[in-house]
Amino acid sequence: MVSIVWLGLAYLLERKTFKFLCCILCAASIQYLGILCLVLWPFAKKKMPLWFEITALCLSFIFGKYIGVFAILQKLFPDFYYVTTHYSNAAAAASPITLGLLINLAIYGYMRLNRKRYASYSEKEKIFINILFLSILFNFIFLEFGVVIERLCGLLNIVLIFLFPVILKRFSVRNSYFRYLIYFGFIFYLFFYLSKNVYTSMNGIYTYIPYSLDF
Repeated sequence: MVSIVWLGLAYLLERKTFKFLCCILCAASIQYLGILCLVLWPFAKKKMPLWFEITALCLSFIFGKYIGVFAILQKLFPDFYYVTTHYSNAAAAASPITLGLLINLAIYGYMRLNRKRYASYSEKEKIFINILFLSILFNFIFLEFGVVIERLCGLLNIVLIFLFPVILKRFSVRNSYFRYLIYFGFIFYLFFYLSKNVYTSMNGIYTYIPYSLDF
């Protein structure tokens, strides 16, 4: 499903909307949460004012923290898979503010808040920033519904593969020490991120560090 969605995104970047929609529909036939990726169509290529993005993030956090999607889905769709079985209560499905989310916010803030820096990015790089914005937005909206965050935001967070080189290539020579610090921090983060493969118990108590290290 992930590969099909990102293939669709490649078509979207080439302005081949019909092929993009076909890919999203195919992805949704495998995992129906993929249908939410349709928001990439109007938002990924849309130039949104900074005040709009900040307001949207604040409102989505308030909604996710104090209203929440879980209770709404339980009332509207009581037989929905993600509100039954082992996700039958909010505590089992909850996901607090995680290390991964904080890193995403830091990257988004670095790339978006400085108007001069943002203006220097190419059209594709701005689209990648928009996708990261959507990932954070979904993370806030589904703040108490971790299973959706894991699947949907995990799919969108692949955009970090394209954003890290954009950040690193803009470091000048005089910032070489800072650049190496970023390299080390990124490798250190990946070590913990992938440590589940080494330390996870068979009964599933442990989980990825970015999801389990909450604040």
